[in-house]
Amino acid sequence: MLEAGLMIITLMVLSLIVQEKIRIPLPITLIVTVLLLAHFNIHPININDDGFDHLLLFLLPLLLMGDVMQLKTKDLKNNWLSVMSTAGIAVTLSVFAGVLLQPIMLPGYALSVPAMIALMSMVIATDPVTVAAIFSTTKLPHKLKFLAESESLFNDVAAFAIFTIAITLMSQPMTTTEIITSFSLSTGGALITGMIVGIIGMYLLKLSDDPITETGILLIIAYSAFLIAEHFHFASIFAIVVSMVLANSLINSDEPHATTVQPHLSDKPMSKFSSRQSHKKALHQTYRTF
Repeated sequence: MLEAGLMIITLMVLSLIVQEKIRIPLPITLIVTVLLLAHFNIHPININDDGFDHLLLFLLPLLLMGDVMQLKTKDLKNNWLSVMSTAGIAVTLSVFAGVLLQPIMLPGYALSVPAMIALMSMVIATDPVTVAAIFSTTKLPHKLKFLAESESLFNDVAAFAIFTIAITLMSQPMTTTEIITSFSLSTGGALITGMIVGIIGMYLLKLSDDPITETGILLIIAYSAFLIAEHFHFASIFAIVVSMVLANSLINSDEPHATTVQPHLSDKPMSKFSSRQSHKKALHQTYRTF
């Protein structure tokens, strides 16, 4: 497990250096590297199925943290309708269209409706890490960049919730009422879990302005929301996003304080708000590495 984690971090760092120096998006470097290793039958690490699952679960909160912390609370408030419409309605309609077009899209496969729903939810789920990496190498209008990155992130949340229900349907048939109830419990439970963990995390963040302590608190928020949601079989990705949005709102709320410092006061020690705002930039770069 340790070797696998070290290899992944090494590949990520090297890919970030390539992205910074020659403007090649991080995912492209990663994909090309992995394909070359597979082509030449090079296996630098050996990991079994259980180890891969554990490693994936370990990295998932880190991946989501970096993307959520890129979003400004003000932008979410101003564009929430567009984001939610794309993440919820558009994803649902895309899955429904895929189910209807299954005979045309996959004529040689006799897939059940739940299996087709699970397949479509995986296909339409965009990769927020890839979107953020590609957009970081180009100059685009701020609103366009925000909409693409936020909708990509929340698309994953909606697709994961649909995928979970589809997997359940494949082994345990349910009525329409049971499906609606299961979906409501999954998303509602994740929302409540994320809000509770996020609010507690906000109070913890107010207790310290030390960068190391704040980093630890943010990690606790993400992993606590994830573990609690997984324990109760809620939509864990949604719980992480909700908790980190709340925590990030506290960090974003410090921006006005950091920008109102007068020039003649610049020789004074950095305030807690200014320190946290500077630390926020460092955190963004750190979590983007994952």
